[in-house]
Amino acid sequence: MENKTTNNAPTVPPLRATARCISLQVPEQVHLLCKLLGVELSGVLQRFINDLGHGLYGTNGSSERWQAIEYFMECGYGLHNYGEHDIHQMFYELEQLRNRWAGGDQAAEQEYAAWRVRYLVQWYRAWLEKRRPGTMTQALELL
Repeated sequence: MENKTTNNAPTVPPLRATARCISLQVPEQVHLLCKLLGVELSGVLQRFINDLGHGLYGTNGSSERWQAIEYFMECGYGLHNYGEHDIHQMFYELEQLRNRWAGGDQAAEQEYAAWRVRYLVQWYRAWLEKRRPGTMTQALELL
């Protein structure tokens, strides 16, 4: 169910408290590489996703977070809707959100989690309003 607003503000999808499962077609050579290296493919992918999303848990570290972002940017994702500077700003804001977590007891973690949900709803809404429609051709011209 989507959150609807009456003041013509963009619709914000509900934040999920649980993981979303998707299916991927993974090339056989990636499976074989992970087997040879003794790493779980699901762990590799999960850590990359956590790094890209500036997660608190299950990440590799700050250097890896920025490398994930650079990969994402090199692929040109989102350039049909935002400028490169805007996308970097989004990632910077997610890093600031991550940095707000100071640790603490269970009550502090619950308080942060509630604040994080409110922040992400506003963050999403603000960026959705800034989205500029474009075409893939325009994005490719920027590369």
